[in-house]
Amino acid sequence: MRKLLLNVGILSLLVLPILVDAQGVVRMVGLPFEPAGNDKIETYLQALYRLAIGIAAMLAVLRLVLAGAKYILSDVVTKKEDAKKDIRTSIIGLLIVLSAVLILETINPALNNLRVLDLDQVRIEPRPEFRQDRNFLDTSEVIAVSGSVGGEELARRETDCLNAGGNWRELNNSYQCFYPEGTTAEESEILSEEAAARELEYQIEQAVVDQTELRDENTNRPIYCARGTESFRDCYQSCIDNEALISTRGNGRLCTYVD
Repeated sequence: MRKLLLNVGILSLLVLPILVDAQGVVRMVGLPFEPAGNDKIETYLQALYRLAIGIAAMLAVLRLVLAGAKYILSDVVTKKEDAKKDIRTSIIGLLIVLSAVLILETINPALNNLRVLDLDQVRIEPRPEFRQDRNFLDTSEVIAVSGSVGGEELARRETDCLNAGGNWRELNNSYQCFYPEGTTAEESEILSEEAAARELEYQIEQAVVDQTELRDENTNRPIYCARGTESFRDCYQSCIDNEALISTRGNGRLCTYVD
């Protein structure tokens, strides 16, 4: 029966603080080692731990004082022997309490800080929104699943959309490609031009025609549009106007003329 009551008492001591903290109750009176207005369970457990160590040390000292008084005031040898035994056990108990704290402090001071619930909050980054009125693959119509567009071409257009940073969506048995809100007008124009160039490249590959390099009239060298330069867009538009096949070369575009 004693063991049962002891186990129930220990279990209640461990569980009840958690249940009370879960209810959001603000206690009117705190513990001696607890800061005022505390509402955190880890701070409460830390104060409870310090209070338990303090009570144990006080009881050991009190028993030591009583045993010393018993030894001094007693004239009977048997009582003096009992007093010596009480003094011995009190000193051993006090040493156990103090050594437990000192050992933990020596190994790692953080072991005495019961901050098991002090966890970092998980931050969820907001997902960018997509607008339906900014379609850079097909600006005038959606891509139907059935009909003229389907199979390999549909898969290719989906790949182009994803490679260009777009969002491929299925809407009422059809598909559309949107790019994130916040893309500048210049970026959207380049994306549209790249999508148009890939469409032309696909048509040329399907037709299996002969290809020769489109060369500059003055330098007689292949036309290469370097990305990042001021003339990139003009060069790119010139390739499209000449119905040239545009391929990626390094950080730019190489124009190929179709006979």
